Amino acid sequence: MNTFAPLRILLTLTEEEEFEELINPEHTPLWECWPNYIRRQEVFQHSLSTTRSVRDTLRMLMRHCGIYSVEDYNDPEVIQDALLELKGNRGFGETTYNSYLKNIKSYLIFLRRNGIIKEVHLDRVEKFKNIIHEQHTQTEEEVIQVLAQLLNRRQTTLERLRNIFFYKLLILTGARPSELERLKKENIIKQGEKWTIKIRGGKNKPSNRFYYLPSGVKDALIPYMLYRKQLARNEDWLFASQSKRTGWTSKGMRHLLKKLSKELGFTVGLYSTRRYVATKLALAGATDSEIGNHLGHTRLSTTKRYIKQCGALTKKNVDKLSELLN
Repeated sequence: MNTFAPLRILLTLTEEEEFEELINPEHTPLWECWPNYIRRQEVFQHSLSTTRSVRDTLRMLMRHCGIYSVEDYNDPEVIQDALLELKGNRGFGETTYNSYLKNIKSYLIFLRRNGIIKEVHLDRVEKFKNIIHEQHTQTEEEVIQVLAQLLNRRQTTLERLRNIFFYKLLILTGARPSELERLKKENIIKQGEKWTIKIRGGKNKPSNRFYYLPSGVKDALIPYMLYRKQLARNEDWLFASQSKRTGWTSKGMRHLLKKLSKELGFTVGLYSTRRYVATKLALAGATDSEIGNHLGHTRLSTTKRYIKQCGALTKKNVDKLSELLN
């Protein structure tokens, strides 16, 4: 079964008639190549969130900067001026600027592979230097408050049961949004009393990771699945959407955590929770390699960035030096 098919309409850039009078007939309209791009994404099972990011970037430049042709998207001067203009008007940061540029290049690389263009010229567009800022990491107290809020906040029964299981699974695995979005009921493997969940990584990530479900997570999963059965919500996706039959998206997950942030008065995020998992495992004595395997990292340097260097992590070293200082 092709799980990408329901998104085909969602990922359509625009109707050709809408802009046909604005296009230089000598140029190739950007959207002519888009269906083939979607098919490539389907075949190689690339992340849906990545595909949406590319789509949103292209559509933003079409709507706000009037760039509609492949030739213009491959023009370094046109793209740099457009991105700088958008950065000034919309106020997004350097990292977002670099991400938009990366999304455009991703689409152009596809066009080059398919003979639409001979080469990608956007390497001439200057990127901003990546500065690693201090990133928020959930604390133990915040995690406890989130779990309590999910239990008591105003929401439907389906949302409450789903959200509690979702957050507990996030705490257990530290999984990426795109990985959680792809989960299906078949990813739960039952062997008697022992239940395991299989999480498949995305592009250039380890293919599969397996996590034993402790009682706290399993006890959240069982009532959620029983209630779905009562509602005849039999779709394959593990996380059901309240209103749609196409599964709960990573955008919906982020929207939930954004609302929780407003309700609780502190930042609740998917990646701040992922960093919490890394820090928690480090405090428990796990090695960087073990933490990286747990989170599905391919580089040890990524794992090290995820571990919050808080006082608790340096306490044992401070204790060793305290005698000298005293």
